[in-house]
Order: sequence, then structure tokens, then C-alpha cells
Amino acid sequence: MNKIIVTLSAFLMILSSEMRAQDYQLVWSDEFNVEGRLDSTLWNYERGYARNEELQWYQPDNAYCKGGHLIIEARREERPNPMYREGARDWRRSRKNIECTSSSVTTSGKKEFLYGRFEVRARIPVGKGAWPAIWTLGREMEWPSNGEIDIMEMIGKEDDPGSNGEQTMSLHYLSKESGECFSSIERYRSEYECFGDDFHTWAIEWEEGEIRWYFDDVMTRKSALTEDMQGCFNKPQFILVNTALSDWNDNERPDDEHLHKSLHGLTRTLLANMVEGVEKGYSKELDVNGVGYRVEKKGTQLVMRLGYSHEVIMDEIDGITVEVPNPNKIIIHGIDKQVVGQFAAEVRGKRPPEPYKGKGIKYVDEVIRRKVGKTGGKK
Repeated sequence: MNKIIVTLSAFLMILSSEMRAQDYQLVWSDEFNVEGRLDSTLWNYERGYARNEELQWYQPDNAYCKGGHLIIEARREERPNPMYREGARDWRRSRKNIECTSSSVTTSGKKEFLYGRFEVRARIPVGKGAWPAIWTLGREMEWPSNGEIDIMEMIGKEDDPGSNGEQTMSLHYLSKESGECFSSIERYRSEYECFGDDFHTWAIEWEEGEIRWYFDDVMTRKSALTEDMQGCFNKPQFILVNTALSDWNDNERPDDEHLHKSLHGLTRTLLANMVEGVEKGYSKELDVNGVGYRVEKKGTQLVMRLGYSHEVIMDEIDGITVEVPNPNKIIIHGIDKQVVGQFAAEVRGKRPPEPYKGKGIKYVDEVIRRKVGKTGGKK
């Protein structure tokens, strides 16, 4: 049985541009000074199979407070999967039996924060298949439109003891320009051979234009929040603490050289996208805003009136279906995520939204930063 023992001191610090870390103001923390279940006014439990085709079934029983610690246990225990349906294509329903259990706890809908310092003190599990993470998500829109910040993520590998002291620090977001999901990932291998030997402190400092990561008060990464990703990291996010389990060593890459790491991740993502595309398909929705701006479907052509002296016409391409439910809405469907995103970006490019009145074509969840127009002085 793998066990994660977490002492979570989740601080949100409010700061001005002149303040340093020591000037932050504590607005919330949880020291887990209760026995048994977590405080239900602060925390939720995820239940069942959650994401990423992970091995574990999440259940509340695996997370409890004891001696000022939050303890999350990953256990090997087998029983029938209550969601199982014979012939199901959804991975959550296709597994006949649950083989192992764990817990994931979140503050979604109860404690959500925008900017500040988030600090967690934890001792985490190590070894093959252990996948602990401390991270944040937004909940206003579907992932990754609200962004994801991985404060700490670690993947244990049996044949690489050094991986037990290596953490991943990541940003996942929806590109405003292309409409595609992007991941910005960096790794930090500490001087400690194993994170499981003692408690350590992980933190981020999240500001409007930048995020910084810290391990035991040493900065390990600094990332600027570019204009392309700003829409994903300017809304409140909630905290998640979990231990997932995954059989990462079944398909090992030859080594951890940068090229092989990149190819490994790329191949996995492409295959996952193919399965998702065939099973559920992909779609992009765009809104058309502006007086007199209208769109319609004529056969296989998308006809757009966008304030020009002429109509803008685009033909459907192979693998793409365009739907126009009303004169100001475009929905693009297809099984290839890249093709759907590229076609949507080309449609948007015919009249990108301008920043003064917001006229143009924009993604349905895209946030347009408005500018104040210039006004002439009175004489």
C-alpha cells in the first residue's frame, strides 16, 4: 500500500507590486487540526474514475486527518466497478473491476483564489506508479479554458531512483490565438534523492503577468503569462491535492533525453486525441458580433457578411462539418482536433475581434480585453 501524508498550509497572500513575499497577508489556511474527515465547509471529495485513464478509483475513505496531517492512502483493493457497462467505449465504464483506490480532495466552490502565494508543506509517496500532485484549476469553463497550474507533480519510476526527487512544474492553457491546448512544462531535480524521506515546502507566487515556483524557498521556475495565455490565468482557481496511480513503466522510452521525452509525450497526446476524436469528436464554437454581421450555410459553403464590401466565403474541407444554428453562431465539428482548431482559427482570422467594441469573430469562451477609444477635446 502506498501512502501520501500531506500537511497542507494553503496560503493565499495578497500583495501590491511593491510587496515582497514576507509582506504577504494570510487570508486562508488549513492545518488539518481535526480528527477524521476533512472540514466539509472547505473541502470536497472527488468520486470514481476522474481523468487521464488513471488506475485508481477515488473515494472519501482514503483521505482523513490525523495528528495535524491530511493523510491520503492509495490502496490495492478489488471490487466490481459500479459504472461498468459491457461494450462501453468510455474508459470509465469499460473497466469491469476496480483494482485500486485513492483520494482526491478539492476546494472547488468553497475556496477559490486569484493571485497571491500558495504554499504547501508535504511528504509525498514515491516509487513506480505513484503520481501525487498539488495543483489548481478554474471552474468557470471546461478545461483548459480556465488554465491549470501544477504547483507540484511527481511521477515515480522503478528504474530511475532519481525520479523520486524530481518534480514537474506545469501550465496548461487554451491558446487565444490558435484555440489549441498548450502545455508549458519544466522539471526540477532536487538535491534530495527522495521526496518521501521528509516534509518539504512547495509554493507558487502568482501575479497578473507572471508565475514563480519555489521548492523549500528556492525559486525553481519563472514563467511570464503572455497575452496568448492571459485569458486562462486571470480568473479564480481552486486547489486540488491527490494521489493518482498509473502504470508508467509498461511502455518505457529509451532514455530521458529531451528528444525522447518530447516524442513520448507527443505520441501519447496524438493517440489520445485520435481516440477522443473517434469516440466523441471535437467542436469549436464561434460568435459573430457586429451590426450587420451575419453568417449562413449554403450547401457546403460558409457565407459570412463581416462589414466588407463583399461576402466572405469558405468551403468545408475534408473531415470538417460546419453548423450555423443562427446568424451569429458558427459551430465547427470534426474528428481531428488539429484540423478543427486550424479551421476555426482561419474562420476567426477573416474578421478577428477588435478591442474597442468587440466586433468580429471570437471563440465562444474568448475574453476580449477592451480598450478605451480616443475622444476629441472640446473647443
